[in-house]
Amino acid sequence: KVLVVPIVVVSLICGVCSLGDDTSRLGPIAAKTLCLYLLTTAIAISLALGAALLVKPGAGIDKSTDTEFVAKEAPPLAEVLLNLFPTNPIEAMAKGNMLQIIVFALLFGLAISKTPGAHGDRIREFFESLNEVVMSMVNLVMKFAPLGVFCLTAALFGQIGFSILGGLAKYFLTVVVVLLLHGALTYGGLLTVLGRLNPVRFFMK
Repeated sequence: KVLVVPIVVVSLICGVCSLGDDTSRLGPIAAKTLCLYLLTTAIAISLALGAALLVKPGAGIDKSTDTEFVAKEAPPLAEVLLNLFPTNPIEAMAKGNMLQIIVFALLFGLAISKTPGAHGDRIREFFESLNEVVMSMVNLVMKFAPLGVFCLTAALFGQIGFSILGGLAKYFLTVVVVLLLHGALTYGGLLTVLGRLNPVRFFMK
């Protein structure tokens, strides 16, 4: 979680900066990205809901809590659009408001690409170097992630025993199967249709 905001900010700024002065491509790229995001998200949700209704991975696991979820009323569309733009980008990053962070990063990257001369070049090079550092940090965290997951799981079993092992295994296998289906069918199909690539060869590499 500590890496989510730095990755989003730095990678988006670098991505927009890489367009250079030719920002005419930004509109079509943003539109295609949004359409692709909505399509893949809709497919992922459909696969997940279908598998959950079919397998019912949570059946048999009775872990009562005192928490009650109350859904908030959806805000008006105008308010949603206004809230995309942060009044304080630092506050948006501190609170992890991803939409505001994305909008700010896009605007900042666009401003860098529009800044002529050495000023814009220095800032762009700084963020490109920062991107490499953040990626190194991701690799470092990923090396310790399995140990952290093991400790959390061991503590869970120490508290509630192995009685829910069957239910958890069912849930785990459901998640893995749906992820594999989504990766193979959805992204494999996109590679074939849009990328004109052999998905098997692509995944092997």
